[in-house]
Amino acid sequence: MEKSLFIQDLISKLSGKQITKTIVGGSNGSIIILRIGINEFSLKVSCVWRLEMRDQIITGWNESNDSLNGVMTKEIKQLNGDTIKSVKMSEFFDLALEFFSGKVLRLFCDVTPNYEPPDYDENWSICDIKSNYCKIIT
Repeated sequence: MEKSLFIQDLISKLSGKQITKTIVGGSNGSIIILRIGINEFSLKVSCVWRLEMRDQIITGWNESNDSLNGVMTKEIKQLNGDTIKSVKMSEFFDLALEFFSGKVLRLFCDVTPNYEPPDYDENWSICDIKSNYCKIIT
């Protein structure tokens, strides 16, 4: 429980912060890296994810990641300049980042206790750049 509260405190600091850079697609595949605030936080998404807006799915981790023309890449890059309205975390560390634009980025932790290959153990990670501290969600 203590671990969960610590992570919850860390991710709550993302509310009100702007996405300043997105890295996705190309050689990164479906992995997303969001720079949040001005050199404040970095969120790396290695698990299954989906981008929604109101009652529709915009894109997800399994769509084309072509660096120039991929739907996934284009849609995630449109988060640049958007501001996080709220962040919610489930008891299983799934995340929902709601943006002021109305978009919601949902992360689904898909690494489970018996996941193969055994050396792959990261769902997502959050780094507080100013404090030089990162927390990996396995």
